[in-house]
Amino acid sequence: IARVKGIGRKTAERLILDLRDRMDDMKRTPSGAPQPAADDLLRVLTELGFSSADAQNAAQNAREELGGSASFEDLLRLSLQPHTLPK
Repeated sequence: IARVKGIGRKTAERLILDLRDRMDDMKRTPSGAPQPAADDLLRVLTELGFSSADAQNAAQNAREELGGSASFEDLLRLSLQPHTLPK
């Protein structure tokens, strides 16, 4: 994550800690309940400084490339890749 332009070591560490807490919460969610991964992905991207439109575009591009069964971590990783980011 720290390799992404504008994300330093401290921001990356804070993001990882926040995501780890969020993942723990998601693991406790019953399997039949809907997972808010799409909302979480948009929230994380906007917290990283993406505009709402850019976050939605990057998230949509990642979902299209990885498919609906992709994990949150994979979607986030791909959303932060330069080829997925809106121009």
